[in-house]
Amino acid sequence: MAFTEGLCQNLQVNLNDVAGNNAPQLKRDRVGYLDAIVSQENTAGVELMPVPTNGKYRKVQVNYAQRGVAAEVALTCTNNCTSTNEHEPKETIVDVDNCLETSLLFNEDEMRKLCEADSLWVSQTIMGQMNAINVALDKQMLALQATNFGNFADGTTLKSVKLFEDTSNASRAIATAQIRHQYDLVGASGAPMMIGGGNLDLFAKVNQIACCNSTTGTDLARWTDYMYFNDRFAESVLGANNFAVLAPGAVQLITWNRYAGEYAKRNDVFEHGTITDPFTGLTYDLKVHYDDCADRWTIKLQLHWTMFFIPANAFASGDDNEGVNYTFNFEDCSTIVGCD
Repeated sequence: MAFTEGLCQNLQVNLNDVAGNNAPQLKRDRVGYLDAIVSQENTAGVELMPVPTNGKYRKVQVNYAQRGVAAEVALTCTNNCTSTNEHEPKETIVDVDNCLETSLLFNEDEMRKLCEADSLWVSQTIMGQMNAINVALDKQMLALQATNFGNFADGTTLKSVKLFEDTSNASRAIATAQIRHQYDLVGASGAPMMIGGGNLDLFAKVNQIACCNSTTGTDLARWTDYMYFNDRFAESVLGANNFAVLAPGAVQLITWNRYAGEYAKRNDVFEHGTITDPFTGLTYDLKVHYDDCADRWTIKLQLHWTMFFIPANAFASGDDNEGVNYTFNFEDCSTIVGCD
């Protein structure tokens, strides 16, 4: 930054001003899985996990019951008061035990060389750093999803679907019907959320079914039968041309803030508080510390998080939907023909 020293306001400009929306610092990666999970489509009508936001830490116990199965139905009736079909309540513990952190260092000697206010430079840099923590979170969430896909109706955990014709690269209209068919076989409700990249992204663009992470650059028409979220990291985690299909509400992101309520503190040299990402709506813990000896600020962003999937035993043994949790792993088995 030494070359900027002494430049006046009418000579010194920012790359953000020159490049506009294509300035690297302002660009957001397409983290479609994260976008899908925090979207209104996924959270609407769902009661959020009651993790307190006042700085107190608690685990959450989720109770649930299994539905009856056909094996419990007798084909004749008896005249007694006995039963062997005891239905005990099930429970699972949600522990917000994951944490991501990123930090920034601002040197006042270097900040003096900038013509704009320090606060503007800091805020723009923090926004850029939020993208980094969101990318890390998205990859971690995808990795958890990879080990928590549920069953299809036939008990398998992976289905192949052919999105394109082999020789013409024409999209196959029946492909989305085949996806929806598997979705309907287990009684999933709502418009399927399709999350991925690669061939799925090409398929979505051809058919203009993208809708839901338009703030990060996907700006195609919405088709209400399906919801597509572009995630450029999905294939590197799930596998080449693999993609996820989720029923709305089947997966939830649970977060917890350390510096909230009475634990939020601020004085002239440090701050413990929170800051919200305007793109995702996620609220991060914020730690700010001023080193008066070195004339510099250290800023840390932290996110305490975990994920909730419908438990693997939500459907009882012997149920037609045994092992179903309404998250499905598909792979495209077509070959895109390129130039010779």
